[in-house]
Amino acid sequence: MTAFIIISFVLLLIAFLLLLPIRARITYKNNEFAVYIYVWFLRFLVYPRKEKKNKPNKKKKRKKIKPQTKPIKTVSDFFDKVREIKDVITGASPSLRYALSKVVVSRLRINLIIRENDAADTAVAYGRMSGYIYSAISIFRNFVNIKKTDVNIVPVYSDGEWELDFLL
Repeated sequence: MTAFIIISFVLLLIAFLLLLPIRARITYKNNEFAVYIYVWFLRFLVYPRKEKKNKPNKKKKRKKIKPQTKPIKTVSDFFDKVREIKDVITGASPSLRYALSKVVVSRLRINLIIRENDAADTAVAYGRMSGYIYSAISIFRNFVNIKKTDVNIVPVYSDGEWELDFLL
């Protein structure tokens, strides 16, 4: 009887965790990327990670291993990462593709403000980014069920920085 209670509790806990609404937000402002995960009302910063304060240890110091991934600093780096993720998903096994097809994105919202030094450069960047974003959404729809999309690309014909707000 005790085993039945433990197993049923674990199954209920797993079912509860699967039903939690989870949101992801990717922002790019002032040449800095940030990735947040929201679970209910809690917000977790995923990227960039906060630096931990190192306390002086009396034990032997270990050599630090440098991360092999480059930090994302430009928009083209971001889309290179998206292409890498797409290649990984495309080459994945059919069971992973089946699991991804069961994921439901209730709302996909992309707000992008494009600013360049010249109005002509802004117009070219606007056309290029529109092609990239709508192509990425169509590729994303092949793997995941998306209910509602809201894409807002705004060209601003004055100097400044690009801004990206990507909400899943």
